[in-house]
Amino acid sequence: MKIISDTQQKIIDAYLQVAENTELHEPVNMTRVAKMAGISTQAIYKKHFRSVADITTTLKESIVSEIIDAMNKRLDFFPNASPLMIIADEAFPILYNHRRSVRIFFNHTMGTDWLVYLGDTFTSWIEPFLSPKNLPEEFSIEEFAKINMRLLLNIILHWIADRDALPPSLFKAKFLKLCDLFAISNYLVAKN
Repeated sequence: MKIISDTQQKIIDAYLQVAENTELHEPVNMTRVAKMAGISTQAIYKKHFRSVADITTTLKESIVSEIIDAMNKRLDFFPNASPLMIIADEAFPILYNHRRSVRIFFNHTMGTDWLVYLGDTFTSWIEPFLSPKNLPEEFSIEEFAKINMRLLLNIILHWIADRDALPPSLFKAKFLKLCDLFAISNYLVAKN
């Protein structure tokens, strides 16, 4: 995981504050971020971030890395754990803690790009949980993993993008119920 300096965190926090006060789908201006952070625009460009997109990339990579690390640690301790339980128990609290950032990604920066990035990143994590014997024959494991991961992400992001998102412990039951309703749990199995 990329180390974020205190100054970079200050810039990221300023970016989030500016983004929250910017009209939906309007770009965030680096000049306003610099002013909010109390740092010159030139210093940001020279020492910290090449662009506003660089700020969002750093933030999104940090969040995703935190999630993947937590899920992998859980899997190390419980190799036969359900992948849906790992996601609910490990990813949900992290996403909930970063819900402000996630909402901003959708409203101001990447929208569908964020979903594609998450889908691509998490597809490789979920692939080992797909049982080839349970898959429809028309799909490869990779293809089916992408479809399932994007469906899972849509469920999760619908939850976390809500301004009144339920706490992770309460959303977990709804998530697992939706996974059953959409038959996702039929295809994802614990590793043996």
